[in-house]
Amino acid sequence: MSDNLCKWKSKYLPEYKCHEPPLAGDEKGGCILHSEEEDKDIAEFTRKVNERMAAPEKIDLVGCYFPREFRSYFIGHKFDKPVNFRQAKFSQEANFIGATFSQANFMEARFSQKANFGGATFSQGAGFGWAEFSEANFWRATFSKEAYFRGARFSQRANFNFAKFSKVANFREATFSEAADFSWATFSKIAGFRGTAFGKGVKFDRAEFMDNAFFLPTEIEIIEVLVEKKIREVKLGDPTSFRHTRFLGEVRFQEVDLRHCSFLHSNIDKVDFRYCSFGNKDEKLLGFIPHRRQNVLRDEIDADKVVGAGLA
Repeated sequence: MSDNLCKWKSKYLPEYKCHEPPLAGDEKGGCILHSEEEDKDIAEFTRKVNERMAAPEKIDLVGCYFPREFRSYFIGHKFDKPVNFRQAKFSQEANFIGATFSQANFMEARFSQKANFGGATFSQGAGFGWAEFSEANFWRATFSKEAYFRGARFSQRANFNFAKFSKVANFREATFSEAADFSWATFSKIAGFRGTAFGKGVKFDRAEFMDNAFFLPTEIEIIEVLVEKKIREVKLGDPTSFRHTRFLGEVRFQEVDLRHCSFLHSNIDKVDFRYCSFGNKDEKLLGFIPHRRQNVLRDEIDADKVVGAGLA
């Protein structure tokens, strides 16, 4: 009797079905969990969430719509089994401060207000691919397995201060429209920033890259009538700072405009700046730099001006 079931459908999970009854009065036929009515019965909504949270093997919150009255429920919560928030929508601040996750799926989730994962721990994979954030806080978050942020969009400030990435950190094709801060972050394994765009600058001050890190262009597919391939470059806005940053593995910046970047007091002697431009002119390096820099960074230019002025 499909007429008596929730009508919510997933764009990415065509086989997904919600077996809750539709909410009376909901124009789209959604249940209490999927209805986007802000004034839906919060007590009944909470009861249904509790019911899903008590599932024996995994927690299914796919596509759920969390209204403004539900913003503190997950603070400090311990998710001891896989939880699926894929395509979930949070209409107000989403608070996961101090929460601990086993496996967490927030793919394509939408955070209309601040998403607060400060001090959260992810012991298994953390999937935030193609999620949409406004302001995001991952201060001191710990990712024990892969942190997957491919294609994620951050429309407001993104804070990853002191975050720890023990395995692969994948920010491929992510977009940061406002300032992003990775100061003091630790990347123990590969850090991937292929095709990542930082519109208003980014800080990696005192961050540690203990393995390979890549800031490279990437090829993306645009599917309309035909498949068209387009190159998406890494964009580093003004200002971008890698001050006091430790690069311990292979690090490559390829075809990146570094005119707004500062690498002051960072060990860049083994960093590969392949085909990057450093000045205001459209000049590019013409080869691979294996061990020694053959270009002048903005920090050195500024320092030379100060010294020159003192000698004049």
